[in-house]
Amino acid sequence: MPGSGRRHGPGRRPAVIAVDFQRHFIDAGAPPPPGPPPPGLLDHARRAGTPVYLVRIEFDDLADADPAWAARFDLSPLLRGAPGTELDPRIGPRHGDVVVDKRHASAFAGTDLAVRLSEEDVDTVLICGLTTSGCVRATAVDAASLGLRVEVVRECVADPRPLSGPVALSDLADRYADVIDLGEAVRMLPGGVE
Repeated sequence: MPGSGRRHGPGRRPAVIAVDFQRHFIDAGAPPPPGPPPPGLLDHARRAGTPVYLVRIEFDDLADADPAWAARFDLSPLLRGAPGTELDPRIGPRHGDVVVDKRHASAFAGTDLAVRLSEEDVDTVLICGLTTSGCVRATAVDAASLGLRVEVVRECVADPRPLSGPVALSDLADRYADVIDLGEAVRMLPGGVE
């Protein structure tokens, strides 16, 4: 991974943010399918008592969509109540998980996620999700802008674009985040062992 080689490492209190592991992106026609969600990371986090935030795109009205998205994509599968908005059952929600609905690429834009993390005294976010070059990257950049330590879990992100995903990971590692493997992520959790 390019960059200075320096990393900021985790802080005192982590949380996991899982971005857009919902039916529309997993199995409803985002070719090629981005792959399975990361139940292992989420299961470890839940056992450790680490907060888990499951973020999904869901619109009450398509007029609320970003103009760029509305111009490029059919967003009707992401209207509230449509099957495409359902979280992949392999990841949850489980007891204690917090579901955050968003209308923009970042999990922070227009949501109360930053407030929730602050209330939980979270200073480190482990990010997984879809897609690496889109909503994962936007979420990571916003998290860094809020002063959080950002850890992107390499095996737990995916992108249907074969070039964009690796480039986004490289850019995140160079500027905004530590890009770590799953074993390191698990070790960051309280009592975490691989």
